Amino acid sequence: MSRRLVFHAVALLVVAPSGCAGPSAGLRAGQLGTEEEGMATYYSPRLTGHRTASGERYDPAQLTAAHPVLPFGTHVQVTRIDGNLRTVVVRINDRCTGKKKIVDLSEAAARQLDMMRAGMVRVRLRVVGEARPSPAELPPSGTSGPTPPPPPPLAALAPSRSAASPRVAGRGEEGDP
Repeated sequence: MSRRLVFHAVALLVVAPSGCAGPSAGLRAGQLGTEEEGMATYYSPRLTGHRTASGERYDPAQLTAAHPVLPFGTHVQVTRIDGNLRTVVVRINDRCTGKKKIVDLSEAAARQLDMMRAGMVRVRLRVVGEARPSPAELPPSGTSGPTPPPPPPLAALAPSRSAASPRVAGRGEEGDP
């Protein structure tokens, strides 16, 4: 029994550090200079106009991308590392699953990396710009700050009716003729 326990303990020590940790704290925070390697894909054209996780609408002409954990608004340099070495800088505005890929690119970014035919390529991500609010998170143009609260309902502004206030004929209370 003790041999079996020792075997399992050793197996856990060997297996645990090899990929169970997930993304680093620097990556989750969008820390400048943080890098990650993995596979990249690009969005289907059918998603044009659909809302992203940040609230923006997907535009294939914009240099944007989806990532499992990077903060929205983070700018990331994406470099092909399969011999091509093409590079593009994208802004994170959506989420993707991190099972087979680490980033899902817009069509414009995929074209700059020359990956339209391949569909999936090996890349290195490097955080080059800290998170900034996306256009969907900014206040409407012409305003300088957050949207003011809505005005109170009209009923709250109307004067209260007292016994001294005159009644309009035909508009009495319930039970009045």
